[in-house]
Amino acid sequence: MDTIPEKMPPGWVMESLERSEAQIEAGQAVPLEPVLHRLRASIARMQGKRLQAERKPSPDE
Repeated sequence: MDTIPEKMPPGWVMESLERSEAQIEAGQAVPLEPVLHRLRASIARMQGKRLQAERKPSPDE
């Protein structure tokens, strides 16, 4: 990985990323479906948080 996030992901995520990077470097195919599932879940979570923030009444109300 080129960048290091402020908070490291769980160990199993790092192991999965390292395994995928090794497969890519070896010219092997890497299944993208697990990555897509994680991206979709992250997007849904972020959208949910945004909607909650938009619906939260301001202290002035």
